[in-house]
Amino acid sequence: MIYWHWKNTVENTCIGRRNFCERIRKYLEENAEEIKRMAKRRGESDPFWHQVNMFYTQLKALEDGWRFGVKRSRQDIDIPSVDFLWMNIMPDLKNFEQKWNASKDFNPDKPPLSATLVKIISTNPIDFVLAQSASGYYGSMLRIQKRYNFGFHETQSDDSALVNGKIVEFTSYPGSIYSQDDFYKVIKKGSKTETTVVGTELQNNNRQLWEKIMKTDQVLLGARIMAANRLASNSKKWYEVFSRNNSGTGNKQWLVISTNSTSIAFGVIEQMPGIVSYEELSKTLLSTGYWVSNSNPCLKETVYMSGADGRDAADHPVANILRSGQLNVTDIGTLVDLMRGTEMSLIGRTDLLGVKTNAMFRRFANQSFVEQLTAANRLQSADATAPLKDDRTTIVTNRLPSSAASDDKLDVDKCFTGTVDLKVTSANMNGYYAASGPPFTMDRSEVEPFRWSESPIRHLPHYGHPDVWDFEVEGVVWVWK
Repeated sequence: MIYWHWKNTVENTCIGRRNFCERIRKYLEENAEEIKRMAKRRGESDPFWHQVNMFYTQLKALEDGWRFGVKRSRQDIDIPSVDFLWMNIMPDLKNFEQKWNASKDFNPDKPPLSATLVKIISTNPIDFVLAQSASGYYGSMLRIQKRYNFGFHETQSDDSALVNGKIVEFTSYPGSIYSQDDFYKVIKKGSKTETTVVGTELQNNNRQLWEKIMKTDQVLLGARIMAANRLASNSKKWYEVFSRNNSGTGNKQWLVISTNSTSIAFGVIEQMPGIVSYEELSKTLLSTGYWVSNSNPCLKETVYMSGADGRDAADHPVANILRSGQLNVTDIGTLVDLMRGTEMSLIGRTDLLGVKTNAMFRRFANQSFVEQLTAANRLQSADATAPLKDDRTTIVTNRLPSSAASDDKLDVDKCFTGTVDLKVTSANMNGYYAASGPPFTMDRSEVEPFRWSESPIRHLPHYGHPDVWDFEVEGVVWVWK
């Protein structure tokens, strides 16, 4: 599966842009060398740097194990060593592309499709339900659910305390040692209490911020997330760990939620290049009864730095659907109904947005929804003045990125992205439910499951994938505890 995933993602994305990929690999090697050097030197006394060192140690062990398995099976396949690191920087990669204007996407500045809804369903005792869906490349949908139960110490010293987040459960990918689709359940040592950590991709409209990224002393997203998950005892501590050596890539709004029978702790962390912001918003969550995350930041500093427009946040179609839909959410079942409803399914299915006319949307959704979706997808960069096509509801512009002139001609559909999963959980649930694949309506009559053989991108690599992605949400049963 690791080899299939590499062919579907890294190998495929490098077709037609050799210069870009050489540049990425060079940066990854230089950055990893510097970060590992710093981590080994400081890990004796600094818990953050020890956890960063453990991240790279685990990644090397994964590569060694894969190579041993390939040799043992006598298969004639190989993956460049640096590409094991590449498979663990997918959230960072999009921002590398934006920095160098090297995206294969017609409109790299379109709003991200990931979304999160938290709904308070009881205050005595405290209970909530949560749904999160990630966006990604359709070719990357090979998935693995993972559970770490590691007796890591806080520092290199055997006498140091064990990490607080001893057990970490998450949805992930072959070859990846952290989630990358931003969903974690963290179980504290000596406790059955679970902390839920979820991220939702943020839009950055301030291009000048990309000048702050890709420095050799910045720690990329994955290592910082896992360090925060393991070391933090609450949302503020999570923010303090996560904000160190901020890479400014894979920028998201993070929600850190923990409860007991009488109270809830709800922290919001937002990252942009050069800044990480935090607020404890438990009272806000309890007052409103719900929280919606989409591509728009909400914390004052992040809003200012990212160039976000408050009107975009107020009018975003995903936010509007979730705000109105949460009124009918009373449990996990009604939450899944909302996330797999017609409008959320249509928004998440970019394979339909690119080829179907507005007639489909008008048939199943009201006109205001169509207008909101079209307006949200009309975001353009400062130098992208070409209008969107008028004959379809689409998320792309008519214009290739300027890097096409300096590299081989780009095949823009190789980075076809959309909503690729759904994860749901609640305060009183051990674990979570999850489903991989683009959304579809529960009766399958309005929005059918994604089918590679009938997709406009069926020629793209999808090794190891089923043809039809019609998976229902399923609970997780671990082989071992």
